[in-house]
Amino acid sequence: MVQAADQHLSQYSHEVLLWLHGVGVIPDWFLQMQQRLLQAAYVANAPELTDHVAKYRDAVLQGRKVLIVAHSQGNFYANQAHQILSSSQPAVPMGSIGIVSVASPANRVAGGGSHVTHHRDVIQFVPGNLATNWTLTDLATGLPADDLGFVEAHAFTGTYLSHGYDVQGQLLTLVAATLSSLQDPPSVAGSGPVTATLTWDTGQSDVDLHIFEPGGAHVFYAQLQGESGVLDVDNVTGIGPEHYYTDCNQLQVGSYRFGVNYYFDHTKESLSDPSRPVTATVLLGTPGNSSTTTVTLTQHLGNAGNGSPTLVGEIQVSRISDPGNPNRDGQLSYDIVTY
Repeated sequence: MVQAADQHLSQYSHEVLLWLHGVGVIPDWFLQMQQRLLQAAYVANAPELTDHVAKYRDAVLQGRKVLIVAHSQGNFYANQAHQILSSSQPAVPMGSIGIVSVASPANRVAGGGSHVTHHRDVIQFVPGNLATNWTLTDLATGLPADDLGFVEAHAFTGTYLSHGYDVQGQLLTLVAATLSSLQDPPSVAGSGPVTATLTWDTGQSDVDLHIFEPGGAHVFYAQLQGESGVLDVDNVTGIGPEHYYTDCNQLQVGSYRFGVNYYFDHTKESLSDPSRPVTATVLLGTPGNSSTTTVTLTQHLGNAGNGSPTLVGEIQVSRISDPGNPNRDGQLSYDIVTY
């Protein structure tokens, strides 16, 4: 905002810093510029949004509730992710996904979630945002924190999660209440140390997930069970998901390679018709880590693509050798590589 204001009228750069710290009266032109920058018809369209959506969907597939605590610009991502999930097919149980909004420049909380914005937060000057609904109190004095600058007051860990202010208790209350209101989703997919979830963006098409395990097994729709894991969710007409996971007791050391094959476009009236392009997204997961990769496929290949699917990444499982540290020696490590 300081940069944008500097471009609008360079001599006001000093005044802008003072406004953001609560000194002086903020003029209407600056408020309008904030609205254009932060509110407007903003749609989050960053690569990480795909990663967020994939992780939320995968968690729900595995029977977990999803609670998103979004701060500032993160509310745009949370709202957009909620919209994508709510309109996807097959349907995601949205009663299992909730949002708690903190200091939001957006004008809503998707799904009707709760929000908190205290009275000293600079975000209150964004026209059309969610109104302030909390008076920030300094717990040391018991008085409203009116001397706290607007910029400092916006900080998530420094203010909203700080033990020095009462807003922390309100935020944790909203988190607990929202979490308790979420429904337990049915467990559709299994969970293990190595997982992969495939989705794609074009309905009435069939994209297949292929896994090459370290021992040589090729897991796909015609061979669901491998030596280490299983393809437990297979979708042939929608936008996914397809899902693979390994069994802890059968996990092999080595490289798990993942690929996708555009099997068929069900909207084609004849085999000679061109296929619609499909963008496939694969979420690879290990204990404590995950990574999303995407690839665009332009032509369906049918059975001919089963032997040579488009490789998108791998998970390398290795055993740690550290004789001097019995807590590490012999344990497994996981590395995700995307192509």
